[in-house]
Amino acid sequence: MRRNDRLALSCGVALVACAAGGAWALRADPTGRVVALPLLAGGLVWLACLALVRKGATIGAPAVVLVALFMHLPFVGCEVHSDDLYRYLWEGQVQEAGQNPFALAPDDPRLAPLRGPNHGRITHPSLTTIYPPLAQFVFRAASRAGLDTVSFREWMLLLNLAVVGGVLCWLRSAGRPPAWAILFAWSPLTLAAGVGGHIDPLMLVCLGLAGWSWHRQKLARAGTLLGLAILAKTMAVVLLPWVAIRRPRVALIAVAVAAVGYLPFADAGAGLFSTLLRFGNEFAFNATFYRLFEWMGDAGARIAIAVLFLVWLSFVTIGQSRFAGAVALAFAGLLALSPTVHFWYLGWFLVALPLVGDRRWVWPLAIWCVTVTFAGETYRELGAGAVFREHFALTAAVYLPPLVCAGWLLWSGWPRRESLEHLPDRGDASAAAVVIPAYGEVENLKEILPRWAETALPLVIVADRPTDDGTRELAESIDGVEYLAVEERGYGVAVRAALARLSGESVVRFAVVADADHHLGPQQVESLLAPFADPAVGLVTGARSHSEILSAPQRLGNALTTWLIALGWGRRFHDLGPFRALRLSAWEGIPLEDPAYGWNVEMNVRALEVGMAVVEVPLAASERKHGENRISRTWRGVFGAARGMLHRLYTLHERPS
Repeated sequence: MRRNDRLALSCGVALVACAAGGAWALRADPTGRVVALPLLAGGLVWLACLALVRKGATIGAPAVVLVALFMHLPFVGCEVHSDDLYRYLWEGQVQEAGQNPFALAPDDPRLAPLRGPNHGRITHPSLTTIYPPLAQFVFRAASRAGLDTVSFREWMLLLNLAVVGGVLCWLRSAGRPPAWAILFAWSPLTLAAGVGGHIDPLMLVCLGLAGWSWHRQKLARAGTLLGLAILAKTMAVVLLPWVAIRRPRVALIAVAVAAVGYLPFADAGAGLFSTLLRFGNEFAFNATFYRLFEWMGDAGARIAIAVLFLVWLSFVTIGQSRFAGAVALAFAGLLALSPTVHFWYLGWFLVALPLVGDRRWVWPLAIWCVTVTFAGETYRELGAGAVFREHFALTAAVYLPPLVCAGWLLWSGWPRRESLEHLPDRGDASAAAVVIPAYGEVENLKEILPRWAETALPLVIVADRPTDDGTRELAESIDGVEYLAVEERGYGVAVRAALARLSGESVVRFAVVADADHHLGPQQVESLLAPFADPAVGLVTGARSHSEILSAPQRLGNALTTWLIALGWGRRFHDLGPFRALRLSAWEGIPLEDPAYGWNVEMNVRALEVGMAVVEVPLAASERKHGENRISRTWRGVFGAARGMLHRLYTLHERPS
């Protein structure tokens, strides 16, 4: 057994010891004051174990399950200190009496005959239920079985272990090592949430199985499980936009399942969601960004964070190509912006972290799962009968470490642009051919083709969509120029046809792609080819200076596409201009499929994916002399090009791994 493996298993043993210490502390001091120490110690050991797994420590699925089991066992039979459990069992009792908990609050006089000695411990007795139908079904089953708070909590502990099983199945279907399951299975936060008896594991087991089904392409099952997750905890609805734009049918199944689940309680009318809306509009505890906007007033702060969350959810919906990443980041953003954050809510994103494992943003979320321990004093005071209040110093201790970690990782990990240096050496033009896509460009070609023919390039190909404007006659009248008719319209189609033509040329090793209106191309081609002196270089692009020659839409488009490539593939480019050269042998077998304006974007991304060296050479842009640019000078062209590039980026990012 390797050293890291032994250390990881030692961490598992230490976590079991911390759990046993926590159980002993809870029995010795029911107020929970001394539980914080073993909980914090366990969190630090858990972070150390996470670091070992990132370094390659292997932990099998049996070890993951056994450690999780032994962490839970010491708490069997412990007294429960969560008042939520009294609410759960009360609502089950209300249903057994034939009443609707969405319509009647615990303090409603009509429910007076049901009240018992624990009625005073029910949370928010003036409000109807916030828990959706699947949770209500569990409450009713618990009431019918005669469970008390301790036995109900033990069923939640068992459900917690079922979530571990769901995560392991999800990992296996995604081809990831089972060691990553320790992110959820061995987390002291997961254990603390289970010990509190909260209903959240019901949603988490549905999400874990939904992710497993999604990876196995069992989409109807995935939709059903997502609907059940929404019925277990309404907040799972934030995943619907991500699912809807990828598999609309799955989203429809989820919505249908959720709608059917609410039917037995439909007589409550608007009461179905009234308490949920009040929870979002009136409550605040352990909040982060909400506190930053409180100067705007309560309503203004809640509107601001709602807008920010919609922006964040849009970013996650578009930018995350994997179900697990969408779960983790959607819930993390929701909790970071929510006015109310209880410690057990963090399990919502923790269930998906094993599937995204080695991503850099896992560390801030993992640290948050440890620092949330500092909020425990507020819960302890509540358990002792004090007024529920927030300690802002402790809240700062909860959020500052993960925010500092996130800021540092963002700063250190965000790709920097490589410096552009003028290359004094000249490339060998005798081994290159130039490809010029054309469509109604005869006036520009009259000036540029004779100058291309005078260079050392052995071949110039005009890939033209025929328009009877004289391009064919012009090309055929100049020595060294070959006319290639391309019947299908599209920039990418034209370049692809020309590259296919060059595949049989033994003399040509490089292909230069240049627009018909780039009048500086013939004098810049040797500078463009110079980086190919390094055999690792497979693609060279000309980085245009952002002068007045480039329109505002071009500058905006460049900024957006280069930013998205940096975000998705880790390399920041200066420009995605059309003047570029590629080593033909390096591109054999690499598909370039975009038929239109996404061709250049696809080329850069494909090069990064195969580990090809890409060099940007600073070259001046030339002003168009004849005609109007169909892309940058018309709104239709601008939006068409933008749509093509963004669609191609999205398609490349969404491909299955």
